[in-house]
Amino acid sequence: MTQTEFLELLNKYDEEHLSEDDLFEIGVAHKELPLGMKNWSKLNEQLGMPFTTGENYRCWVKQRLARVGELPKNVKMLSNKTVDELSQEEITDELEEQMRDLYKQQVKTRDVHREYRNDIRMDARWENLAQEIKRILITQKPLSLRPVEKIKGTAEAICVISDWHIGCVVDSFYNQFNLEIAKERIAKLRDYTLKYCKQFGVRKLHILNLGDLIEGEIHTTARVTNEMDTIGQIKQASELLSQFVVDIASEVEQVCYRSIADNHSRVIQNYKENLDGDSFVYLIDWILEMKLQLAGVTNVELCFDNLSDNFGLFCLDCGKQVGFSHGHRQNVNTAFQSFVGATKSYVDYIIIGHYHSSRIKEFNAAKVIVNSSLKGTDEYALSKNLFGHPSQTLLVFDDGNDLSFVINLD
Repeated sequence: MTQTEFLELLNKYDEEHLSEDDLFEIGVAHKELPLGMKNWSKLNEQLGMPFTTGENYRCWVKQRLARVGELPKNVKMLSNKTVDELSQEEITDELEEQMRDLYKQQVKTRDVHREYRNDIRMDARWENLAQEIKRILITQKPLSLRPVEKIKGTAEAICVISDWHIGCVVDSFYNQFNLEIAKERIAKLRDYTLKYCKQFGVRKLHILNLGDLIEGEIHTTARVTNEMDTIGQIKQASELLSQFVVDIASEVEQVCYRSIADNHSRVIQNYKENLDGDSFVYLIDWILEMKLQLAGVTNVELCFDNLSDNFGLFCLDCGKQVGFSHGHRQNVNTAFQSFVGATKSYVDYIIIGHYHSSRIKEFNAAKVIVNSSLKGTDEYALSKNLFGHPSQTLLVFDDGNDLSFVINLD
C-alpha cells in the first residue's frame, strides 16, 4: 500500500466515532506501508489517542491478526500457531530442530575462530623467524668462490643431496651422527663430487636437493634427540648448503640448483593440518639465494620451476627427462607410473630420497634412483633391523652413457 492510498483510506472513517473494527482495519493498512513511511505513534495521535502509545497500538493489531490466523509466518519463530495450539510432540520437534541448527552454527563459528587463532600464531612465528633470519645473515661469514681453474669438459652430471637431518643426534653401536660429523661428511661429499667431475670432464652439474636437510620437530622423538631447535637447524643447514654450492661452483663451469618440499621440514607438526607449501625448504632456498647474491656468485642458476610442491621435472642437455620428488608420497615400485601420469609424458629418470637407503630399479627402460641419507642408520632404523651406510649419489651423463656413483660417507 502507498502513502496516498492509506490517506484516502483514513478519509473514509469518522475519527471521532472509531470502533475496534475500524481501528483494526486502519492498523492493518498502516502495517502494509513501506518501512520508512510507518509511524505508529503519529497515527495513534491522529486517531485521538485510542491507545496509550503507538507501540501498544501496533502490538494490539499484531495480536488480533494472530488470533484470526492472518499473521505472516516468521521463520525465526517456532510456529504460526500459538503455544496453546501446539501439541507437546510438535513443540519438542520444533525445539530439537532449532537446537540442531544452533549447534551447527556454533560448530561453524568455533571452526572459524580456531582457524583465525592458528593464523595469528603462524604470523607470530613467521615474524620471529624473519627476525632471526636477518640476524643470521648478518652474523654469518660471507661466502666466497675459491680461486681455482674451472673444469674442462662436455659431460653433464647430477649431484643428489637429501636427508641430511641437521640437528639430529645419533649415538649407537652402529652409527654416530651430530653437527660436527655432518660437516665432515658434507666436506667428503664435496671432495668426491669434484673428483669425479674432474675425472669425467663435467661442464654442467645439477645439484638436486630432495629435502629433509633439517631434522625438524615433527614428532616427540625428534624434539628429544635434537641438539638444536628448528631455527638453529635452519641456520646450520642453510650455511652448510650455501658453502657446498659455492665450493662446487668454484670449479664447475655451470651449476643448476633445484629443490623440492619434504616431510621433516614442514612448518606444522601435524601433517594433516600442514600444507605441502608450508615448508622450511623454501626458507632455506631463500637464504641460499640471498647468500649467493651477497657473495657475487654468477654461475649458479636457481631453478624454482617445479610442477608442484611434490613433483619436479627438468630436461638434460642430451634430451633425457628427469623427474624428482622427496619420496614421502612415493612408492619405489609405483614412482614411474606416478610421474608418467603426472607429467603425461615419458620420464627417463625418477630420483627420490626419504628411504635412507641407496638403490636403483628399472621400469620400462626408465630408472628409479633412490638416494640414501647423510645421517645414516638411527635408533628408529635399528628398531626395525634396517642397516645402511650414510651416502649420497652422483650421476654422470657422458656420450650416451649414465654412470652412477654412490659416495660412501662413513
